[in-house]
This record gives sequence, structure tokens and C-alpha cells, in this order.
Amino acid sequence: MPLDHARSSSNASVIVEGLLSVHEAAERVGLKHLALRRAIDRGELTASKLCGRVRIDPSELRRWIESNRVAPTDATIVEERGP
Repeated sequence: MPLDHARSSSNASVIVEGLLSVHEAAERVGLKHLALRRAIDRGELTASKLCGRVRIDPSELRRWIESNRVAPTDATIVEERGP
């Protein structure tokens, strides 16, 4: 039994070390932290609240980015290119 507990504890520490704060995640994607907080509030981006601190798994951040991929003909891309 003690070995199983030790193994699960080490796995948990690996998971926790990989989590990002909202500020860290926002910096990685080049957005303001409030944009990520709004995405979390809308249910678009999954996050965890641990001891009152919001944390984002990098795989969830990647999933959120992929779910917001736009096609080259999307009007938002055309607007950015200009006339």
C-alpha cells in the first residue's frame, strides 16, 4: 500500500507542476488575463480552482486554441489583412 500512495503522490506533483496561472496562460497565447477569465466564465476554457487559485492545464489551453481555429475565408481574417 505505501508504494501505491507514493506513486500516486509523485504523479499528482507532475500534474500540478504543469498547471498554469491565468496570467501565465494569457502570456503564452498573447492575450490579457481578463480575456482568459472571460473564456473560463463562458465555459469555453476549462480551468481548476485549487485553494482559491485558478489554474489551467496546458492541454486544455491547446484544446481551446484548436476549438477557435478559423478558416482562411473567415471575415475576421480578411479584416485583419485590410483592403
